[in-house]
Amino acid sequence: MLASLLPGLRDVRTPLAVGYLWLLFLWLALGRQLPLDRNALGGRAWDLYRFFGQGTFVAAISFIAFLLGSIVTVRSNSFSRLWMRATGKQDLDPEGKLFQFIVDTLEIKGIDVSGFAAMTDSLFPVEDLRARLLVANQEMYGEYDRLESEAVFRINIAPPLFAVSLAVILQSGANWWTSILFALVALLVVAILVAQGQGKNSLATEVLTQSILSGVIEHPIIVDRVTVEESKRDTERQHEVRALKSKHNRDLRAEALQTLTQSHERLRKVEVDLALTPKDDAEKRRSLVLEKSGLRKAVARAEESLNALFEAG
Repeated sequence: MLASLLPGLRDVRTPLAVGYLWLLFLWLALGRQLPLDRNALGGRAWDLYRFFGQGTFVAAISFIAFLLGSIVTVRSNSFSRLWMRATGKQDLDPEGKLFQFIVDTLEIKGIDVSGFAAMTDSLFPVEDLRARLLVANQEMYGEYDRLESEAVFRINIAPPLFAVSLAVILQSGANWWTSILFALVALLVVAILVAQGQGKNSLATEVLTQSILSGVIEHPIIVDRVTVEESKRDTERQHEVRALKSKHNRDLRAEALQTLTQSHERLRKVEVDLALTPKDDAEKRRSLVLEKSGLRKAVARAEESLNALFEAG
């Protein structure tokens, strides 16, 4: 049961913590400027606090913090791209690993990969891969989600934490060297949090990448290309089958027409022979009559078969 609750708790933790820190910063920066007389905003807030009680007040502040945090929280992969551009570590980009894997997979399946790079906008669609991994392997997805949540938490609390530190420095009235020292310490803490967050994000990204490379999930580009190629091949096979059927039908029509022509010629010859046979040659005439009857049936069958073949196309 705890395992099922952890993902939900992770989703709440980051926006709530970020929202609380930004509210603390606003209170430190603007708290003294709030008018506290009874008819002003601060006085009315104090009246609400006394009327509803401490528990309701804390719940309301928590809701506002969660709402604010949900608005300003960013995904770690969005920050990761900015980090790689700023640090020049483009070699950590997972798209570099996936490109050759996708090309090799498509070539093995016999799919043309010419112009592949120009047609691909993104080789790492995170949301799509997350959904596929959740369906395919929940244990691996749980590890990915843990690392991703840790990365999002560290990256997003860094800015408001630094802002709170600056507000404390400005409000403390300390001398300049103490303020500089405190600011440097705060900056160092923020840098450590950001570096840790980027490290967690790299590990989470590696989990998604390895899930593709090991065959746990299929990359959507491979799925789409294979689907299109299979549809194209099915269409080509259908055209080939129709062409073979059409050729076979033409051959059958030609054969039926030849049979019909031969039957007509034989029938006319039998009729001529019957007309020239003397009436006193009863045995020969009976043989010709039977043959004539059989030929007429054969002609009728050939005509019927030929008509059916023409109707079938």
